[in-house]
Amino acid sequence: MSLARWVAVAVAVVWLPAPAQAIAPDGLRLEYRVLRDGFEIGRHKVLFRHDDDAVMTVETEIRITVKYFFLTLYTYRLDASETWRGDRLVALASVTYDDGDAYTVNTAPQGDGLLINVDGNSWTAPATIVPTSLWRREMAQGSLLLGVERGDAIAVAFEEIGRETVIAGGVEVSAIKVVVSGELERELWYDDQGMLVHMRLTGRDGSTITYELQ
Repeated sequence: MSLARWVAVAVAVVWLPAPAQAIAPDGLRLEYRVLRDGFEIGRHKVLFRHDDDAVMTVETEIRITVKYFFLTLYTYRLDASETWRGDRLVALASVTYDDGDAYTVNTAPQGDGLLINVDGNSWTAPATIVPTSLWRREMAQGSLLLGVERGDAIAVAFEEIGRETVIAGGVEVSAIKVVVSGELERELWYDDQGMLVHMRLTGRDGSTITYELQ
């Protein structure tokens, strides 16, 4: 990790606010269509499971393929598991294939934080860190995120814009818009239950990537 990134981590340990309330109903399944400039290129699925009264597991599967006729231009796969105890992230494991590049992330408790292991390299994250999955509105706060794909420390800022109408479940839904800026840039929309229902970001090639809840 670079010196600048270590400084970002140190600052976030001091300034990160109270942990997010990462709560979702047992058995809830979310599935998003992933669109590139309006054309479907994949699916993003999330399953929430309560192991007991205090522990919740969040399993994520993403499958994306961009084709030009019969030619595959881009392939992306992610399988991740988040473990939450109450409102704290206590474990994260993920395997990502990003068009030829592969990443494996695992974590372990260390003192008051999380030891993040990424392909042989490691760093310690503060206990209040939340992942870039940002599936619940209360997670969209603070100044530091844990990258689900690469296990990196990501410095961000959040701004709540207000209500907008988006498509979710095939209908128009009034949702709260939150803009993420910094080392991660995207627009997020959360419904009245606080769950992520819509997302938009700019792809590496300048295309518009949209996630629509089904």
